[in-house]
Amino acid sequence: FSRTERLFLRFQVYGPAGATAAVTMQLLNQQGTVMAALPSPTATTNNGYEADVGLGPLPAGSYLIEIAADFGGEKTRALVAIRVTG
Repeated sequence: FSRTERLFLRFQVYGPAGATAAVTMQLLNQQGTVMAALPSPTATTNNGYEADVGLGPLPAGSYLIEIAADFGGEKTRALVAIRVTG
């Protein structure tokens, strides 16, 4: 992706019936070290979430976006790999 672009992420989170997840996002470098917390995604309908991530401040390189969900102590995460170009 070019630094002038924005990513629009849309995903669903499933857990125990009736439980609400605490969903967070972080930007990681390619080694998996946390670089920055990203704004929390917005909840939509049917267990859905969406987030808009700007790439402008990032230098060219490879990154991971970590999406984490916590259901009362039970945690899971997904990693999305991206490459930012000049």
